[in-house]
Formats: sequence, C-alpha cells, structure tokens
Amino acid sequence: MTTDIDEQNADVDVRIDEKDRFQVDDLLETFDWPGSTPEQLNIDEKYTDSLSIGIRGSLFNAPADGTAFFDPTDIMRRIIHEIILYVYTDDLSFADCLKHLKDNYGKAYLSGEEPYVEVNGGAVDWHRFYTGKGVIRIFKGQKNNFYTLSYVECEPPAEYIEATRPLKLEELGPLTGYYLELPDFEELLINPVYEDQDSEKPLYYELEFSYKGIRYMVQIHKNVYDEYQTGFKYDTYEEGGWKYLSWDAFKDKWLVISEPSVEDEKMIEVIKVFASALGYQTD
Repeated sequence: MTTDIDEQNADVDVRIDEKDRFQVDDLLETFDWPGSTPEQLNIDEKYTDSLSIGIRGSLFNAPADGTAFFDPTDIMRRIIHEIILYVYTDDLSFADCLKHLKDNYGKAYLSGEEPYVEVNGGAVDWHRFYTGKGVIRIFKGQKNNFYTLSYVECEPPAEYIEATRPLKLEELGPLTGYYLELPDFEELLINPVYEDQDSEKPLYYELEFSYKGIRYMVQIHKNVYDEYQTGFKYDTYEEGGWKYLSWDAFKDKWLVISEPSVEDEKMIEVIKVFASALGYQTD
C-alpha cells in the first residue's frame, strides 16, 4: 500500500511528463470519472497511455495539472481508478485549498504530519476529506512549492464514520460537565453544532429524541453567563415557527424546542427530567 509520501514523490515524476493533457474546465468534475473508461468519457487517445490519462484544468479557479490512473489490477479494460492533481502554491495556496475543501466537504475527518525527511520536502502536512462517494487526500512537504490531491472512490472509511457519528450519552459528560441518565428518551441523537466549517469549538450541543411520543430537540449552550444561575426558572416563547422553553442552569442556557402545537406542560415535563438528573428541586 502506498503512503501519502510515496504518492507525493511519485507526483514529482508525473510533473516531468510533458505529454498532451485533456482539458477539463473544473478538475473537481474528474472525481466523477472513477469506474469509467476514456471511451465512455469521449477522451481522445492522444491524451492517454497504457497506464493513465493526462489532464489539465482549473481547481478552485487556479490552474492545475493531473493524471487519471487506470485500475492497476485491470489495466486491459482501462477503467479509471484514481485521480491525482498537483498545484503550485503560487497559483493556489495550500491553506486556501484546504478552506475550499472544507467549504465543499466539511471538516477533514483525519489530519496529521509525517516526520521531517529531506527527500519528501521536509515534514509532510496531510488531510483527508470524504466527499460522500470517495476520499480526497491532500498533502504538502513543507519545503515544496507545490502540493498534491488524490481522489479514490470508496465506501466511508472507518475513521470517517467514527469522526462523524453522533455522540454517546456517556461522552457528553466530559464535554459539557453534564453526566446524565435518560432512560425514558427514545431514538436519542447527540451532536456538537458548529458555527461554521472553521470552528474548532462547538456553538452548542444538540440532543434530539422522542419522549412520550413527541419529538424534541434540546440545545445546551455552554458558558453563556459569567456567574452561576440558580433555581429552577424557565420561560416559554415562540419564534420562527418553533416553540422554545429556555432554562438557565449553572453558567449555561438550555433550550427545549418543539412544534408549536406541543403544550407548555409537556415541554416543562421534559426540562424537569433534565433538571432532576442534575439534582435540581423542580417542585
């Protein structure tokens, strides 16, 4: 199995190849090519050899070259298996490319840095994104004036599934300080919600569940207040087509959210479950 560094070294060889390249307006479109042949894509033979297709075009409005490689286990049928693109940092910086990838595909599900090796251009910074159909790997040696993207179609990797799965209830405690037992809640989903793709800290934590046949959302907004809020006081209101119950606990704000048709008493019953689990007197 090749590593990110192996592929980056291989790209140096590819960049020396001056064969004619098939022009593609938006190189992201080539990520739809795996599984197809040059004939199916109406690509002229002059752009191909026995192993690959040379490509050239634009990546996020910057010029880039690349290669579409045939499946090495089935070369005779020339089925496209992997796309490799390489970009000069003068045309599109590594940081800007990462931002575009985040905007398109969400946060990288895996990132890291390979140790310093001179032949690799120093330490290699790498990130992996899942597109919904395959994996994009982007990596750059710190001394190199170019970087590489590779794309392979595949099922969601185990690391992606782990990074994007809902939180377990026991995982909420270390993140929020709320160690809860909620045996009566069904179909419970817990997720951190971020303000945007670049945010490292969640805007709030959202719990979605069914309770006595009604679907609710509960948001926990951390550290809204400088001082501790005491007592069991709440307000209900409607906004934007939803009904809210707001409760201040410790330094945090809790919001119970439901359809407007849900009675206040039922929303109050929900927040009492949480409050009781935290040791509040609710009567």
